[in-house]
Amino acid sequence: MLIVREVGPEAMRTVETWRDGRGPYWGGPCPAGRGCCRYNHTLTNRAEYQAQWSALPTPCSMRPHPALVDNVLRNGDHATANDRRLADELVHISLAASSAVRERDQFTVRVVEHALAEGITQFLDLGSGLATASAAYATLTTAPIRAGAAANIVFVDNDIRVDEVNRAWLRQHSQPGLRATAIRGNCFAVPGMLSRLCQAKLLDRTRPVAALMVDVLHFFERRAPRAIIGSFARNLPPGSIVAVTHLSDEPLLPKLPRPTRQALREDTARWCRAYQRCVPPHPRAFGPARFATVVSDVDLLEPGITSTSCWPHPDTTQHPRAPFTLAAVGRIPTVAMSDKTPVRT
Repeated sequence: MLIVREVGPEAMRTVETWRDGRGPYWGGPCPAGRGCCRYNHTLTNRAEYQAQWSALPTPCSMRPHPALVDNVLRNGDHATANDRRLADELVHISLAASSAVRERDQFTVRVVEHALAEGITQFLDLGSGLATASAAYATLTTAPIRAGAAANIVFVDNDIRVDEVNRAWLRQHSQPGLRATAIRGNCFAVPGMLSRLCQAKLLDRTRPVAALMVDVLHFFERRAPRAIIGSFARNLPPGSIVAVTHLSDEPLLPKLPRPTRQALREDTARWCRAYQRCVPPHPRAFGPARFATVVSDVDLLEPGITSTSCWPHPDTTQHPRAPFTLAAVGRIPTVAMSDKTPVRT
């Protein structure tokens, strides 16, 4: 969103923009003053909080919030002027910004439909963003579910503004045959999160679960993100599935022209830099080889690693543009995790 100001007696019009490196990035004192976001200002503190289910710091009230920026790209609401400014900058970096959000939502729809076809009716929407725009929720309200079964979805998001909107909206939009709950918490603290949800009777760990980690894992700041997927593999019942996506600065197709690969690297770096205007954590990208390691503790469904726009088919993207997103859906194996390569948590 561009802000126009009146300047001087000549009423000259100037435009304030965040594009091309101008404007505030994360760091330094918070404009809101004391008590807002001080615990988020060091990587050490943020990494520590990403290991905990509770005691989460309040996100900054003065910075853009990724979930609300995404909603701007969907032409949604609940956004501030700063959220809209950042969305404008992302579109400036890549004209694919809005279509990437739609592709992500369509990927989620296909995963949920696949899970339902397998008889899975428990869903965790992790780093969910706004329930009002949830592709998983919309699919569960319209897709046929096996006779006698009721579906259950839990929205988990650490953003207090997002959580407040979700709770209020869900109170007013109950659906027959669908139990939907919003929880504020850190979806990277997998064992604590699953234990809390079981204690609250929001999750039944004797039945398969579909965990949706769509466009959230690239915000993980503790060690290697393989630890998160490995933790799901150890703590979810066999037959569960985990859908994972991750921002990539490398294409999947080999032998694409060098200018195409270089443009993707440069635009992805600008994309990640723009997100440093947001409340942390901030996204980071890596390539398909590392992503293969991240998802190595689950049994990947065909076609293995692909892109959000192509799953469940192999990636065919000839001209990848930021944000180019890798995708995979894995099944929790029946083989004991102790028989696999151990992962660090």
